[in-house]
Amino acid sequence: MSAARFGSWLLAAGGVVLVPAVVLLLLYGGIGEAKPGGLLLAAAMALLGAGGAITAIVGPPLLGNPFTRTGVGILSVGLLGMAAFSFINSQMNTDPLESLPAVVAGGIGLIGIWGGAFMTIGSVLWQVLRRTPQRQG
Repeated sequence: MSAARFGSWLLAAGGVVLVPAVVLLLLYGGIGEAKPGGLLLAAAMALLGAGGAITAIVGPPLLGNPFTRTGVGILSVGLLGMAAFSFINSQMNTDPLESLPAVVAGGIGLIGIWGGAFMTIGSVLWQVLRRTPQRQG
C-alpha cells in the first residue's frame, strides 16, 4: 500500500469517526472532556490531520497548485494541534489555560486551522476563477 493511499484511508476513517462524534456531542456534550463524544471528536481530528498531512506530502497534485497542497498541510497541522489540545484537556482537572502545553497546542491548532483553511480555499478559488471557459464548436 502506497503512502498516498494510506493517507486517503486515514482521511476516510476520520470522516467515518466524525459522524458518531457529532451525534454524541449533540446528545451528551463534552467537547474537550473525557466523555465519548469529546474523545471521538479528538480522534477524528487526529485521523483527519494525519491523513491530510500524508496526502499533502506524498499525495497527487491537488488541482495542480502547490499553494493548495501547502494549505492542506497547514490545515492538517492545525487539526493535529487541536486534537492534542483536546486530549490534554480531557486529562486535566483544572483550567486548561493554566497548562503551557495545552495553550501551545491550542494556539497552534487555531492558527493552523484558520490559516490552512484560508490558504486552501483561496488557492482553490484562484484556480477555479482564473481558468478561461472552453469554446464550443
